[in-house]
Amino acid sequence: MHIIEGKKILILIIFVISINTISLNLHAKSPATPTFLVIDENELTPGVTYRNILIGKGKLKHSVHVVEANLTNPFISAAVLKAHNQVNELEKLHEMIKKYDSLNKDCKTVVSINANFWRAYSNRPIGPTIVNGEILEMITHKQWTSGLFDKISFLYIDTFFIQGTFKTQKNEVFEIGKVNRRMDSLGISFYNKFGGDTIPYVQFSKLTKAFQLAIQDTVYDDSTEAKLDTAGLMDAIKTEQMESNLEHLTKKISIRYLDNPAVNKLMKCIVIAINDTGCVKMPENGAVITFGDDYRNRLLPQINDTLYLKFSTNIFDSVEFYNAVSGTPRLVRNGIAKHEAREEGSRGRRFINRTLPRTAIGTNQDKTKLFFVAVEPGSNWKRTIGASLAQLANIMKMVGCW
Repeated sequence: MHIIEGKKILILIIFVISINTISLNLHAKSPATPTFLVIDENELTPGVTYRNILIGKGKLKHSVHVVEANLTNPFISAAVLKAHNQVNELEKLHEMIKKYDSLNKDCKTVVSINANFWRAYSNRPIGPTIVNGEILEMITHKQWTSGLFDKISFLYIDTFFIQGTFKTQKNEVFEIGKVNRRMDSLGISFYNKFGGDTIPYVQFSKLTKAFQLAIQDTVYDDSTEAKLDTAGLMDAIKTEQMESNLEHLTKKISIRYLDNPAVNKLMKCIVIAINDTGCVKMPENGAVITFGDDYRNRLLPQINDTLYLKFSTNIFDSVEFYNAVSGTPRLVRNGIAKHEAREEGSRGRRFINRTLPRTAIGTNQDKTKLFFVAVEPGSNWKRTIGASLAQLANIMKMVGCW
């Protein structure tokens, strides 16, 4: 949608549809009312409908762009994309889509929306992030909400916490502390292809370039975006260097997946290489596990050993998840429109109360519909305003979210 076109994006969600589609009946158009007026509507592809809606009772109204996807159409699915397939990269939205479509000839991108917030300088996503079954980020930020997608793109929205473990043939269980990073010299870190083609992996030139791109795109009147400065960049580079130095000294085990990855799925893997220190290459269709100082005297897996890897959620643990994004706050729960910003740890009055441009995703009660929603910024000549979180919650409820 035009209000996000051209921005540099860390992660986005897209609807994709198979080239060979089937015909489905569209839902009846919502009746025009003084508080909910559909001013534009068209079918993007069978099962995916776009609407521009004016919502509000006063002189100024919210101009809301809504894309509704019918997930009962087996040719429609959602995908999460990560900029340059790297945990710490930025990329323009249209470039991400162009690349995705060129690599997936049997699919066509219909619509996209920006997803996670990200940390300034390092550009790492904030909150649980999953792409095609592989974890990019495991740690939940405060009590923020996440949206996890199952195999058929049904969306589960709640406060998720993810735990990673692997078990050896001798039934010894190891707990994974971090994914795609190491914060100190202790514990176990797990790296996959999103962590880099080598472990440790640091590209300071890319970090600096990303900083320069972020500076160009920073909108300082948006309280959701941190102000950037050169001193902060230098601190970020020092942190990356420290983490790289720590990882250079760790023992590393390279594994290959024997099963397709997913969260809440026990995945069989085989150990293909062991390195006591140094830099190792990321194996194709695999991962690298690194062990901190507290594991030096423990008996660790050996080459050709079988490992059983599992990332598990605290809730809905019987559902296999393949994609995930995170943000804040939850806006609708069990059909009730009420944002949960304070419960999730957000206190910024401007973020909560100001009428800002907003984006959100949602689903209906039985998860068969997926909604992408974007609220335009205020415009005097259009006589429109942005939305507060309370207004956004009501908007999401009105478009059909549960």
